[in-house]
Amino acid sequence: MFYENLREGILATLFLTAAWRDLHFRKIPNRLLRSAAGLRLLFCLPETYLAGWKEMTIHILQDLGSGLLLMTFLLTVTWVCGKGKKLGMGDVKLAGTAALFAGLYRMLWVLLLGTGLAAAVLCLRMIGRKGSRRDTVPLAPFLLGGFLLEFLLRFSLPGLF
Repeated sequence: MFYENLREGILATLFLTAAWRDLHFRKIPNRLLRSAAGLRLLFCLPETYLAGWKEMTIHILQDLGSGLLLMTFLLTVTWVCGKGKKLGMGDVKLAGTAALFAGLYRMLWVLLLGTGLAAAVLCLRMIGRKGSRRDTVPLAPFLLGGFLLEFLLRFSLPGLF
């Protein structure tokens, strides 16, 4: 339980720091993402000791696979659907790094909720005539919102998540 809570805290810190950097500088630094991935690999040692080598090896491979699968999916969507305004590579790497901590299923929920929040904000800006269809927004703050919403919904509706 301790390691799970610590992983949640690191994941929340990763999203919070990335959101702040994305809002202020429109860039998510690679150093932040590398540090988070290194911390995840560092956590594998005590988790392996507690769970056993075989179970933990399977779990680590699932986490790595989910991160790579999510990054591949986002890159494919960006390449196929993006015309001019594309999803930034920092956002793709952020989602992949976060999937190392949270797993594929949770990150898909975070992406769904986060992009839904971003779409709602853009629609409200267009209704208020302060924005247009060509506006771009930094995605990391909305991924933070999606993470927080998923975190709250997971405890409120345990059967859904």
